[in-house]
Amino acid sequence: MSAPLSMVGLGLQEFSPSILRGPHDTIVLDENNITAFPSSIDRNTTIRNLSLKSNKLTSIPAVIQQFTKLEDLDVDHNAITSISSDIGQCQSLRRAIFSSNKLSSMAIDGLYTLINLTVLDVSNNDIAEVPSDVGRLSNLLELRLNNNKIVSIHPGIGSLSKLSVLTLHSNNLAAIPAEIGSLPALTVLSLEGNPLQADLASAVAEGLPGVRRALSMRARPAAPVAPAAAAAAPPGPARPPVSDAMVSCIITIRSCKIAAKQRTRFSPDTYVEFNTPMLSRKTGVVSSSWEPAWQDANFQVQLPLSSPLTFNVKNKNTFSKDTLLGRCSTQLSDIMNQDVQLSLYPNEADTQNTCGTLTVTARLMASAAAPAMAFSPAPAPAPTPVSPPVASPAAVPSPASAAAAAQQPLPQGWEERRDPRGRVFYIDHNTRTTQWHRPVVDPLPTGWEARKDAQGRVYYVDHNTRTTTWRRPTAETQAEQARFNQGQSNMAQMMQNYANRTLSSVAIGAAQDDGGPLPSGWERRLSPNGRPYFVYHPARLTQWEDPRVAMKAAAPLPPGWEIRVNGEGRQYFVDHNTRTTTFVDPRTGQEPEAMNSPLYSRDFKYKLSIFRSRYCTLLQGPPSKVTISRTNVFQDSFNGIMAYQPRRSGFCDELKMRLFLQFAGEEGLDYGGVSREWFFLLSHEMLNPMYCLFQYTSNNYTLQINPASSVNPEHLHYFRFVGRVIALALFSGKFIDRGFSLPFYKQMLKKACTLKDLELIDSEYYNSLQWILDNNIEEACLGLTFSVDAEEFGDTREYELKAGGKDIEVTEENKAEYVQLVSQWRLVKRTEAQMNSFLKGFGEILPLDALQLFDEKELELLMIGLTEFNVDEWETNSIYKGGYTNTSKQVAWFWEVLRSWDNEKRARLLQFVTGSCRLPVGGFRELIGSNGNVQPFCIEKVGEAKMLPRSHTCFNRIDLPPYKTKAELEEKLTIAIEETEGFGLE
Repeated sequence: MSAPLSMVGLGLQEFSPSILRGPHDTIVLDENNITAFPSSIDRNTTIRNLSLKSNKLTSIPAVIQQFTKLEDLDVDHNAITSISSDIGQCQSLRRAIFSSNKLSSMAIDGLYTLINLTVLDVSNNDIAEVPSDVGRLSNLLELRLNNNKIVSIHPGIGSLSKLSVLTLHSNNLAAIPAEIGSLPALTVLSLEGNPLQADLASAVAEGLPGVRRALSMRARPAAPVAPAAAAAAPPGPARPPVSDAMVSCIITIRSCKIAAKQRTRFSPDTYVEFNTPMLSRKTGVVSSSWEPAWQDANFQVQLPLSSPLTFNVKNKNTFSKDTLLGRCSTQLSDIMNQDVQLSLYPNEADTQNTCGTLTVTARLMASAAAPAMAFSPAPAPAPTPVSPPVASPAAVPSPASAAAAAQQPLPQGWEERRDPRGRVFYIDHNTRTTQWHRPVVDPLPTGWEARKDAQGRVYYVDHNTRTTTWRRPTAETQAEQARFNQGQSNMAQMMQNYANRTLSSVAIGAAQDDGGPLPSGWERRLSPNGRPYFVYHPARLTQWEDPRVAMKAAAPLPPGWEIRVNGEGRQYFVDHNTRTTTFVDPRTGQEPEAMNSPLYSRDFKYKLSIFRSRYCTLLQGPPSKVTISRTNVFQDSFNGIMAYQPRRSGFCDELKMRLFLQFAGEEGLDYGGVSREWFFLLSHEMLNPMYCLFQYTSNNYTLQINPASSVNPEHLHYFRFVGRVIALALFSGKFIDRGFSLPFYKQMLKKACTLKDLELIDSEYYNSLQWILDNNIEEACLGLTFSVDAEEFGDTREYELKAGGKDIEVTEENKAEYVQLVSQWRLVKRTEAQMNSFLKGFGEILPLDALQLFDEKELELLMIGLTEFNVDEWETNSIYKGGYTNTSKQVAWFWEVLRSWDNEKRARLLQFVTGSCRLPVGGFRELIGSNGNVQPFCIEKVGEAKMLPRSHTCFNRIDLPPYKTKAELEEKLTIAIEETEGFGLE
């Protein structure tokens, strides 16, 4: 399941096909200005949920047939007049919402071929008739046709054997077909606001005893009646009391408006707190607004329909108690399935003077596991669960098993009841929910006991370990606990073995393998997976690198050779025998430094070593743990990182300790690989222009701050978060996925931006300003003043470049000042608040002075690393394990495949193996492993040919099975790098 793509209220003009190519199964494009679907799509899309509420769509065209996986379509509040019959190709569609449009007919052929459709809502349209084809929707559970112009319903509706909710209020119905009375599953029928005759209403009520409690019959009269008849008519029935049945619903707080008489000079930071006798919830804070609106203030609750609700609108204060702006009260049943505008009052005692309004609503939740109690605007007292889903023959229990289950006692807190139709349902008084299936009683394991606390809540006591838990123990939970205990025991044994280790019986310095004797004090051992490592006993240290390699570099030079250092501090070798010089060490045959470094890399490496030693030392203390979901990387990371506050020193010291990252539901341990992938994924998300924090420059794909980021009221907090993440990447030696523009780096270094920098951002704008400098503008009569216009969310605003600028004309004498001020405004001034927040977050991890070691180009290299891959260098600096050598045919195929790939696919492979698609400045020769030292790229022979390659990102190692052909190797390698994700333990 991928993360949803939400672009709500951004003013989008079109539904771009590129949106459908992303890794999203849910797309939300509500409250924009989209007028049409894409004209064409290059392939069938895999989108499952599509929401286009509150746009300007006029039709659903034939291109809808390519949404073959679509399950939920919501186009509420548009101007749709027609729906293509090709919608019938969307056979996975389960929920279709066409309410609040301009449909005049339900004669849509393709719509009635959707056999999986369970919810259809065409309320608030101009429909006059319900056709016979509606009876073909055999799995329909809910049909809403409110606020139309319906005068007749075809008897074919009687074929909807599973229909449980039918709402037809506010139409022109004078009669309804008798077939509705035969619907076996109907639980909610709403006919309010129709010109039904009173005797017909009574007949309907008598003919539908199963829905009597849910029938809403407050119908308007068909025609005026004679006074005598009116006098003889008995008074209408009083409204029945609201049921106390529990319902699962979503309460939505939409907007609030504070009355003008209550407003002061300073706008409040508004939020809403609503309370019930069972719970309390709060919305998010809307900054500086007297008329706040909430896009996501949806709260899932489970309450009786008669439950009272109290809403308190408050002003969020930083240094004092939050102040009350207004309050209101209502009942849950009064706001169900409709937007209700409640009047706000200053306090509980004063209910005469209104101080504003609050718009709220509530809607039922569909749940297959535990059916909610049905609701109608005027329910009667007897509670009745909705009809259960029809089970397949395989799912129906046998009579013997059902009888055996019926003989078992119910769990504690459960009760069996029957509805008016004689159907058995079960009530869980512990959670106040209902369900159709009988709860199964699993006996508690040996040594466990169920008890109740003072509030009547059930908890469980494990007398074996003398612990308690809220979770009922089962065989599965016991097995999980046993595995955990076994793991803890294994870890304790490993720690004990480590503490009690001694010298091996093999003599130190003896020949360990074909590489010759080890130096004194060293020992060669094998890890559990057979990989050799080396132990240095005098210092009690271990490492993967063979110490004999370093010995070769420490050996004396051949006769006639000499080591010298050039003016840049780089070693080179002089051969006096041949009177030549070289950078290659004659003892090892390799250069002491990376071969493919940039020309300035040696100077850069020196700066980098100072930066690392002076500012990037881990602090001592407990590790800071952050858990992230792959489907919500951005927000989870924001919550985890921003939870730590700066100390008096101004730094977040906890984040400079060991930062332990873990992806939710994955067992991989963070020894460097998880962190690298996290930085890659997070930077990809947080720098995504779709979030409106950053945008692409006009000339290339570098990023700059989006001046319109204030569309998100919390944007400055997010820029502070981005600053922290960038600083953490530098602190831990990791890379980010994308680079910024050069002026952005100059602002980080507190350097002044010039007109020439504007050319890198917007070359056309730069050329216009350069033209002003190169030409006589008085002859051109441009009519410029010291002000600029900027468009924000459809509105054009004027900004003065200096005091009174809109009244100062640009002349030949002052045009240089004008160009300088315009370039400063474009590059710095209009995003100054965002950059200050970014630098504030950065400074909470690293001091800004630390960056003064580098220039802007070096800072870019430090943050994003190298992006070009030399396969020859890659192969030269790789090692082989498990039986592979550089002459193995699988290894040869591997490098042939890599040379045939483009740079993007090579980057994916590198990211799969190392956790990052970037290289250090020294290239492949300086890949870093989990121990902070150089860890070469490694190919190891593991497994069988039927397996996919695996990676160990902490050790820069790929496990490559011995495939039989080159084509098979390329196919399995492609699958591994493009279609797998996640970490695990071996």
